[in-house]
Amino acid sequence: MIAHLIKHFEGILVLDADALFFVPEYIELIYDRKFPLVLTPHLGEMGQLIGESADYVNQKRFDVAEGYVQDHRLHLVLKGPNTIVAIPNGFITVNESGNAGLAKGGSGDVLTGIITALAARQPLQIALSTAVFMHGYTADLLLKDGASIDGMVPSDIINGLSKAYKLFEA
Repeated sequence: MIAHLIKHFEGILVLDADALFFVPEYIELIYDRKFPLVLTPHLGEMGQLIGESADYVNQKRFDVAEGYVQDHRLHLVLKGPNTIVAIPNGFITVNESGNAGLAKGGSGDVLTGIITALAARQPLQIALSTAVFMHGYTADLLLKDGASIDGMVPSDIINGLSKAYKLFEA
């Protein structure tokens, strides 16, 4: 299924979680892809993509992100503290929103949902950077409103998105 999507889907394709494990196997299909491809690995998944440890990726985050994007001509959201968004033209953004409440299973799924929603309406680089910021900003608002880092769950992020977006509508 992943190979079919990479080869035939004529739109922005976002690969996250288990789909990332197939990327090395289908790298030739990725090189031939005519439409944008976005990978959203956390440090451990990025390490697996490049054959290194999560610690190595963490120590060389910018070099890893920039090199991987340039080598593979794709868009990358390298999740973690200060998530990095890197795109093929060399543009890199670093997100400063968010907190450790996001370091839970399912939080990345919420981010992927935000990315796909925004990518349907905005230029891709703007969608990626905005999604990463709003994901983190929502977690920051939850903390400010009394949520605990340990008690924060992905559904809290989903439920808090409306308030975060509302602050930017004024």
